[in-house]
Amino acid sequence: MDLDTSSLEILLEIHMAESKGRLLSISAACVCGGLAPSTGLRHVTGLEKAGLIDRVRDRADRRRSWLMVRPEIRVRLLAAFNTPVPGQLGAVV
Repeated sequence: MDLDTSSLEILLEIHMAESKGRLLSISAACVCGGLAPSTGLRHVTGLEKAGLIDRVRDRADRRRSWLMVRPEIRVRLLAAFNTPVPGQLGAVV
């Protein structure tokens, strides 16, 4: 699957937030990606349809949804970040 830059940025922002124990809302993901809300929502919807992320309703505020990277995608992201880059020492961080 090919992701455009904005979709990839959103996916990585969600992943980074989760790695710090935080959840990211749709509006926060749009802000992180520097996108207008409607454009960001379109990218979030595309990521969801592609099976890369899930939306989870906020129990305290049903108007808000949290974004989460699907577990199998998280494993693939972590593997990609830990794959050595040819010609460089260490792993990609």
